[in-house]
Amino acid sequence: MLPIRVLSEIVPVTAPQPRTPFTAGRRQGPPRSKTRLTLLILVILAAILRLYHLGHLSLWYDEAATVVLSRDISVLPQSLSTSAPLPFVIAHYWNLFGHSELWIRLWAALFGIALVPLIWAIGKRLFGERAGLYAAALIAVNPLFVYYSQEARAYSLLPFFIVASAYCWLIALYRRNWLAPGLCAAFSLALAFYSHYYSVLWILSIPLSILIAARTKRNLVSAIWLDAKILVISLIFVAPWLAVFYDKATTTVSVADFWVPKPGLGVLLTSLKNMSAGFQAPPTAGAIAAAIIALGAVTGIICSLTRGRATEIRFVLVNLLLPIAAAFLISKIAKNSVYLDRCLIPSAAFLMLLAGYGISTLRRSVAWPIFLVFGCLISASLYNHYHNIIPDQKCCPGVRQRKEFRQSAEYIKSQIREGDLIGHTCRSSLAPFMVYFPEEQSQVVLASSREHRANIMRKYPYKGLWASKLSEMTLPIAVSDIPAGYRRLFLIGSEWDIDKGDFYSIEKRTILEHLDSMYPLQSHKEFYGAPVYVYDLAHPRVIKGTSVGTEVGSQAEPTNSQDSQ
Repeated sequence: MLPIRVLSEIVPVTAPQPRTPFTAGRRQGPPRSKTRLTLLILVILAAILRLYHLGHLSLWYDEAATVVLSRDISVLPQSLSTSAPLPFVIAHYWNLFGHSELWIRLWAALFGIALVPLIWAIGKRLFGERAGLYAAALIAVNPLFVYYSQEARAYSLLPFFIVASAYCWLIALYRRNWLAPGLCAAFSLALAFYSHYYSVLWILSIPLSILIAARTKRNLVSAIWLDAKILVISLIFVAPWLAVFYDKATTTVSVADFWVPKPGLGVLLTSLKNMSAGFQAPPTAGAIAAAIIALGAVTGIICSLTRGRATEIRFVLVNLLLPIAAAFLISKIAKNSVYLDRCLIPSAAFLMLLAGYGISTLRRSVAWPIFLVFGCLISASLYNHYHNIIPDQKCCPGVRQRKEFRQSAEYIKSQIREGDLIGHTCRSSLAPFMVYFPEEQSQVVLASSREHRANIMRKYPYKGLWASKLSEMTLPIAVSDIPAGYRRLFLIGSEWDIDKGDFYSIEKRTILEHLDSMYPLQSHKEFYGAPVYVYDLAHPRVIKGTSVGTEVGSQAEPTNSQDSQ
């Protein structure tokens, strides 16, 4: 142990002061004008990081599927499989005013920016203004939050609404008139549910954290009564969608073999690294950044116990750890794993809140150099993000380098004529091309055999999964069954993971071999992840002793599906 004299030089010693829990308020930190200026600078920094290169990369499958399915929101209860509806509703109205990648992603970036002052507000309420500023700074530069603020999906909505609900819940707990903040807490919780179904984990953790943080029996009774009222109001808000949620949870999920890997204990350390420095951090830099965040969190826990803030720290720890533990245990017990860092991103927000408090308890001569070192470490992760680099694919299941779908589509647009068909070797490129091309353009997903198509239908017997136009189009047709009457085939040689050697890579090569034996190849142009092959369908090859429609050997469907979460 360090000598007391050394500890006092690092952490200022202050005696615990009697106070009401969850009301640190303005008692600690710099003057209000300086606080506002610092917060404004942090918001501007967050905006710069989230808006830079926002429209640089092509839409990937999940983003494009959001755009396509949002075109007709009246059929969302039927067309959505495992996704909640709010991102599609937002996209429906937002995309009325623009169609560029920058505009499509802008609403997600705005929620990501708004999370910064929200974290400051809850940090200020729990631990004081200085802690709130450090937590806001960590959120502003965190590569994981930057990444998902630049993706037109639910992963910037989820932490915003969860933190907003927790903040309003705290206000309602110690306010005589609980109704206004209580309604805000319930409405925010309902919006979190409509944003992403993983919000159920925090629908349980937030009220439980309020109960665990209660200091006296009287506080406990008040907390139980408040939790009951807010949860009932939340239930009323989400009631219209509960039947749809139950249907998807019990039918779609139960028949699909998910691609999410089963977690081991090592995945918890990976989650700490991803939540601290993003999954695009170099291994060494990511490990050091994670260690800094972990030490900050431990410091926050120790200081909270010595300074009479056990109530606040229990509240943060429950919302940080309980959802992670629940997702981990469910993944261990259930048939399908549900453990994904991107779906647990609200826990990352509470981790930054705890680490921010820990760093704020240090003397400035110690805290600022630590924060500077942390900023230098995560700059490597941000560089990789803006340059579309993922150092270790194993650390981030379901996340891949963005492919050049837009460039490939622009090339095809310059070449395509009436009577041409667009084909895909994998449905990963279908949704982006449905965005980049008009709806009347004919597109198909190809399979190497009819057996492959039959395997997919056996794999997904739930008809509702194919209710939308997008889902129906993802059903492949055999190469030998390409409809007659088309002049040329523009084939996009897509796959989920490039040259991985898995089913999709083998299927791509088999389809190309089959087409090469059937039709002349007119041209070929390379784009990263989306090469274009142009085949002349009007002049099929004639091979002595064989039929052009003869199929190659069939392959079994892989055990992992790439459905979005």
